[in-house]
Amino acid sequence: MDIVTRVFLLVSSWLIMVALTVFVIGLERKHAWFRQRDQTKSFLNRRGFVGEYIHLGYPRTRQGWVIWSIFMLVIILSTYLLIFP
Repeated sequence: MDIVTRVFLLVSSWLIMVALTVFVIGLERKHAWFRQRDQTKSFLNRRGFVGEYIHLGYPRTRQGWVIWSIFMLVIILSTYLLIFP
């Protein structure tokens, strides 16, 4: 497999991982564990439904920091193992 295909599959798997995590923890816990950035919505920073759904924000509780740490561990390890074999 060439590098472009591996990167595309890797980023796609990360997005699926985040979407499944948000689905599993639910929107109530997402809003309790992560703080959304406070900014006014304009044409340039507007997100669609999927972008708003998978955007976690900044961790503010212990559970949020654990999820963030697991995401970073998975991203770093998968990048190292799949991009640089």
